[in-house]
Parts: sequence; structure tokens; C-alpha cells
Amino acid sequence: VDTIRKAGDGMLEHINDIIESINFSPDGKEESESNYNKFSYIEHGQPVEIVDFTGRRLLVVDEDRGSRNAITRELENAGWKVIAVATAAEAEELLAKHTQLDAAILDMQLGRGDPHELAKTIRSKYPPDALYMILMSKGSFDQSEANELESAIFMQKPYEMDRIRYLLAKFLSSQAAKRTAKLPDVIKEAGKL
Repeated sequence: VDTIRKAGDGMLEHINDIIESINFSPDGKEESESNYNKFSYIEHGQPVEIVDFTGRRLLVVDEDRGSRNAITRELENAGWKVIAVATAAEAEELLAKHTQLDAAILDMQLGRGDPHELAKTIRSKYPPDALYMILMSKGSFDQSEANELESAIFMQKPYEMDRIRYLLAKFLSSQAAKRTAKLPDVIKEAGKL
């Protein structure tokens, strides 16, 4: 009983820490609602800029309704516009309508449709610097296939939401850095006009 009570107290403390981190900034002042959709991360011991997910579009393809709904709920709460479907055919139908996407999360063990072909179709439509793919599987998976798709990574199911948010933030941050690096060239070109 004491062990269970201690575990429960530990979970409650962890939940309170999460709530405090959402509602308060490090200096103790209340955060504005607009900061809820922003995500920052630490890489190599250094803080990386805050990435705003608001309005970014994400495709989730997973037959497991529970996983699909959980990912959708978590990422919509972070500001993403999530399009969630259960089959490769539904995803291909959306892609045929020229849906703009920033990222995709694919279950690589779909029972209906070929997820490998779907991943290749997505990559042919969106170049690696325009869309990030997270490929998920309960079983083993060959990382070399993800490497061939570029800007893709394999993750074991069950998924880790913190890891997904981190990977998406890192990709979006690198996109912003590439655009910023090109800015001096754009300014030079504009000066020639």
C-alpha cells in the first residue's frame, strides 16, 4: 500500500509540474494563450528557438483509431491542423486534392494499402526540405528505408508524444534557418531591381 501511495504521489507531483510548465514561464509570470502553441527544445545542451506550430498541417495515417485520435488531439492542442485517416487509399485521395502539408506520420503496418508506396508517393509530391515524415511500426523496421525517403525517421510504437513534438520542432526550426540563410541573397537580388 505504501509503495502504491508513493507512486501515486510521484505521479501527482509530475502532473503538477507539467501543469505549471504550461501555465507559467520560467520567471513565474503567467504565459499568454499564444505561447501554448509554441515549443522549444534543448539540443547539445543549448536552448533552440521557440517553434510555433500554429496552422501547420500534418497528415496522420494509422488504422488504430486510439492512436490516431491521441496523436490528433495532442497535436491539435499544440496548434497543428491535423488531417487523420485510417487507410493509405484515404491518404492518397487527400494527396490527389493537392493538400498542403508540413509533416506526415505514417503507420508502416497498415492492413489496407501499401504504406511503403504511400510514403514514396508523399515524398514524390513534397521534397525533403518541405515535409518531414515520421514512420511508425510496432515491429521491426529497416531504418535504411526511412533514410531513402530523406527527412524521414522511424519510431517504434507505442509512440512517444514528446519525441514527436521534438522532431517536428527540430525540422521546422531547420526550415526557418534555411529561409533566414537565404535572406541576404534575396536582399541582394532585390537591390539589383
